[in-house]
Amino acid sequence: MKSLKRHTDRKHPGILMLIAWGIAAAWYLADVLYIWFHGNNVMNSDLAAELILAKELNREGTFLSTQWYYSTELRILNTQLAYKLGFALFPDHWHAARTVAVAVLLFAMILVAVYFARAISYPLAGPILSVVLLAPYSKWYGWNVVFNSYYVPHIVLTLLALSLFLRTLQTRSGKRIVCTVLSIALAFTGGLGGVRQLMICYSPLLLTAVVYLLNFREEKISKHRLRILGYSLLLFAASCAGYLVPHCKNNSVYKVDKKVTRR
Repeated sequence: MKSLKRHTDRKHPGILMLIAWGIAAAWYLADVLYIWFHGNNVMNSDLAAELILAKELNREGTFLSTQWYYSTELRILNTQLAYKLGFALFPDHWHAARTVAVAVLLFAMILVAVYFARAISYPLAGPILSVVLLAPYSKWYGWNVVFNSYYVPHIVLTLLALSLFLRTLQTRSGKRIVCTVLSIALAFTGGLGGVRQLMICYSPLLLTAVVYLLNFREEKISKHRLRILGYSLLLFAASCAGYLVPHCKNNSVYKVDKKVTRR
């Protein structure tokens, strides 16, 4: 792994890294300024509900409201955290609060891109992936990810989950335990947010581990392949457990409507 890192460092000099980060920084600034100057034209009822929820959470002084009808998911690690911060800084200025939230969420994507690049030992992937995540290269992506942030939490959670997965396989002893605990907690919390994170991250991860296990040429299956499968299965189970919590029949604290979406 160290030799690969040295090879990539020689192959991609500092000037290339600076150019890539310059492009990423330009996209980030352009996105935030666009929201500040044109944010009122990029808004719908879904975003309004996110803002109202964050305002209600600040009023209650909590992170999970008991006075709110959730749909089939609980908003745990989601956009409302960034909007809560925006309203904490600008309690009476909704547009400024939204701009701050968008800036925070986009910056979160940059951070996980860098962490993922470190996990795969390819530093240049950090700014390149940041550009890919920040650029509104299509109408759908610009509306749903860059400007309204609907899918930013899922992108962040997925990249973070994959990075921790790789870190767990790369590290040993104490660091491996820490990465494993964080991965399980992240999988469970992601499951609380509905089936989406389970389907876009942990199910494909488990399927990949199964394919990797079956696609071997050795006389017997290696411990490394079994470890990958077991770890993937553990994260899949943790995410399933989180998904089941909002659907528990005895859950009378947080209102989850399973028939209609009410926010």
